[in-house]
Amino acid sequence: MLRTMRTIFISRDRQQLGEFLEDEVVAGLTSGRFLPTDLAWHEKMDTWKPLSTIHNLGVQPLPKLPTGPFVQSGPFGVGACIKAAWGCFKKRAGVCIAALMIFYFSSSILQIPIQFGPTVLENTGKNISENGMGFFIAACAIFFLFYVGYLIFTSLFGAGYFYFHVELLRGRSDLKNLLAGFRFPQLGQLLLSSLVTFGAALIAAVIFLFPAYFLSRALSSEVPVIVSAVLLVIGLAYLFTGWMFSFILIVDRAMPFWKAMELSRSTVTRQFFPILGFLVVLSLLLMAGFLVCCVGLLVAAPVAYLAFSNAYLQLFPDALPPELEAPTPTDDRGLT
Repeated sequence: MLRTMRTIFISRDRQQLGEFLEDEVVAGLTSGRFLPTDLAWHEKMDTWKPLSTIHNLGVQPLPKLPTGPFVQSGPFGVGACIKAAWGCFKKRAGVCIAALMIFYFSSSILQIPIQFGPTVLENTGKNISENGMGFFIAACAIFFLFYVGYLIFTSLFGAGYFYFHVELLRGRSDLKNLLAGFRFPQLGQLLLSSLVTFGAALIAAVIFLFPAYFLSRALSSEVPVIVSAVLLVIGLAYLFTGWMFSFILIVDRAMPFWKAMELSRSTVTRQFFPILGFLVVLSLLLMAGFLVCCVGLLVAAPVAYLAFSNAYLQLFPDALPPELEAPTPTDDRGLT
């Protein structure tokens, strides 16, 4: 029986996912099983290419984004990112410091209930006999809501603060971009991304630490807890580093949260140690700014964010990450 539909081979992170009919690929793209960045090959292709470049699959390739006057294009590099950041800061120092002040004071105002909350709860707890248990429970609930609201606000505002610096590198210095994280539908996707990140960290902590705790008690030794804690830190460092571009992909590219997280992770993984070293350099820069009577942060913080933003524009020069080195098909089915 003649085949009336193309057979497409899918690969992700240099691993073959299998052989699928065209309808299965289209359905997989719709459901999220496949990503537009997955590499594909069929018998009429010379090499592997992203799914988004294959016609008739219903994937609309996203347009390339403008680079801007301050962006250092080309492969990711620490020196290029710092150079772009410093060049942009020198030209836009005023708006950079204004954005930092808005971000800092807005976050500080919301921290006030968080800072005084424990003291208020302690005093309320001491006077339960006078105020009643209902009053104490209500105070705890209010403090909890303030704390959750603070976390949500800082996450959304942080995404907008990141986006502001990306747009600044592109030559657009609109302070309204600080509120980009509060726009729909990105707001919902950002919250889902935060929830998944928190959930992953919580599950990892339970998996690593709880068994180690009981094993330590059984062996009367702290070694299992120490080893588990080290493994947990390494695992969380990989996850948080891999997902660090998720927010900006959601805001800047309007991507669904899981596709943004997966695209961020797969892209960062390919250059994990250079990016990790880059984060260390930015941390040292922020520490140096803090040590200069804290005034240095007015320069160090914007430069660090601008450098980080330029790294994003280098790693994601358009809607798709740099094309992976895919295996060259060697037989009539495209398998290596």
